[in-house]
Amino acid sequence: MKAVYRIVNALLGIAVFPMMFFMDFFILRIGTTDKLSGIIESISQNGTQGIAIEEYFSIKRLFDIFNGKDELSTLLQFKHDGPFLWPKEFAPLNVRIVVFLVSFALILITALFIVIWSCCSNKHLPMFIAGIVGIAAVVAMIVSFNSMSMSVYHNQVNIIDYIVDQIIDSGVFAQLLGFAASAAVSVLVTFAGAQNAVLFVFIAVVCWTVIFFLADLGDPKAKEEKEKEKAKALAKKEARAKKKAAKKEAKASA
Repeated sequence: MKAVYRIVNALLGIAVFPMMFFMDFFILRIGTTDKLSGIIESISQNGTQGIAIEEYFSIKRLFDIFNGKDELSTLLQFKHDGPFLWPKEFAPLNVRIVVFLVSFALILITALFIVIWSCCSNKHLPMFIAGIVGIAAVVAMIVSFNSMSMSVYHNQVNIIDYIVDQIIDSGVFAQLLGFAASAAVSVLVTFAGAQNAVLFVFIAVVCWTVIFFLADLGDPKAKEEKEKEKAKALAKKEARAKKKAAKKEAKASA
């Protein structure tokens, strides 16, 4: 049964990596603002409620876009007069971006720890703690991402104005066009489902560990094995203490 416990935990940890990389991570929805949608609906004969474009992105697709392997890569060919600088328009998001990236990295590190620990030990406590840390990291990632999404949607961070400025040289016309685009276009970025799948993985790790921990409490063989492990650990400590004492005696006699 211990082999089954470790194998399942290892598989759960491994599953995090393809989920994070290949599954749809977020959805980008570009549509008309509520005011413009109302105008379109009032003059439209078929009752169309605005215009919207929807794109799904995985981490793999983002890599493909930046490497020029995706059809959307042409949209990233903005003007660059020098080295890339972090846009000042995104400054309000800096702290939340850091929280998001740290949480993302912590999820991967925790999943890797689960895989390695499953291959090395049967102990339940480190695995339980890893599952809790993974859950907390996913929750932090979701909160930071949703907070950024709301700031973008409510134009607290004006991405449309930044994109217009990158396509058209800065000037009065660019400012006017950016203002008009911001008033007419809304941007909404939402999670696409990968975060829930990863969250369920860490919840499964915690539940699976608790189940086996409770099973071991009622299993006399498991208790005997734990006592043997404790006895071995004590024997090792005593052996180390004897070696240290022997070294001290040797130094004193010399």
